[in-house]
Amino acid sequence: MEKLKSRPEWAKFSEVFNEVYIGRATRLGVFERNHDLTTDYWLENGLPFVGVGIDNHGELPEVRITVGTLSHAVTDAVSLSFKLTADGEDDGLDVQDREGRTTILRFEK
Repeated sequence: MEKLKSRPEWAKFSEVFNEVYIGRATRLGVFERNHDLTTDYWLENGLPFVGVGIDNHGELPEVRITVGTLSHAVTDAVSLSFKLTADGEDDGLDVQDREGRTTILRFEK
């Protein structure tokens, strides 16, 4: 799926996304690039998906991803891309912040 263009679309689509994927096992990680080097930080593996929330009150939105009891906030989000596949194997979402870091959420089979 393409990146959503406007922030109101983000909130609307996240509501449907939450309903479809609630309870699914997840993987959550953050990728950041420094010149030619990409570093990945895996925050969790296997926690159940609780939901994605969008806060549009600032200049740029905050996207909060909650899995199990872990809540990860991406402040100053500049892009949000929902990943939906025919077989559901690579479903999830990518959130990029102003600094170029990308948080990824994927669902386990």
